[in-house]
Amino acid sequence: MRYLPFVLLVLIALPSSALAQTADMGEPPALMRAALGDYHRPISTQSEEAQAYFDQGVQMMYAFAKGEAPLSFEHAARLDSTCAFCSWGVAWSYGSYLNGPMRASDAPPAFAAIQRAKRLAAGSTTPVEAALIDAMLVRYEPEHDEERRKSLDSLYASAMEQVVAEHPGDLDAGTLFAEALMLLEPRRGRWSIDDPDVIRIHLELERVLDADITHPGACH
Repeated sequence: MRYLPFVLLVLIALPSSALAQTADMGEPPALMRAALGDYHRPISTQSEEAQAYFDQGVQMMYAFAKGEAPLSFEHAARLDSTCAFCSWGVAWSYGSYLNGPMRASDAPPAFAAIQRAKRLAAGSTTPVEAALIDAMLVRYEPEHDEERRKSLDSLYASAMEQVVAEHPGDLDAGTLFAEALMLLEPRRGRWSIDDPDVIRIHLELERVLDADITHPGACH
């Protein structure tokens, strides 16, 4: 878990509104290359800066810095307006996560971002990027409907299971699949380690960590 202390240090030192304030002033969010560790996921972009901001967005999501992550992904998408996977990152960052459910105000930007990603994806993404975009497509609707949220999250988990089956070597996909399964579980209370659903989550995270014990998402 060598990434986590760096992330927590940054989040303690940097007020949660700091990145948002720079965005409000028309400035790009800070790019904290040294502080966040050396995580890197190559994506389909010719812009090194867009790549760097995408990586930062993923690191923010893995650190549960939900307020800051969209700013990095959105800036990456501005730097390369043809980058489908940058828009996928935007959509991901507006969804539910382990510390809280999706908010009603997050539904429109999440839906718009994944629709944009799908439009841009044709002929410009890798197979796994295309698969992850398609999986995220089933997760969002134009407006938030609390009664449908669980069923949409279930569809997303099933879609992510298929992505992992087709791309077992993609550790981010494995991590997101485990997260998708966790989002289907009760948020409060204790989970029994004998519960088949919990065992399934545990096995997927173990699989990722067996391949890379330092993976920041699986560790956290």
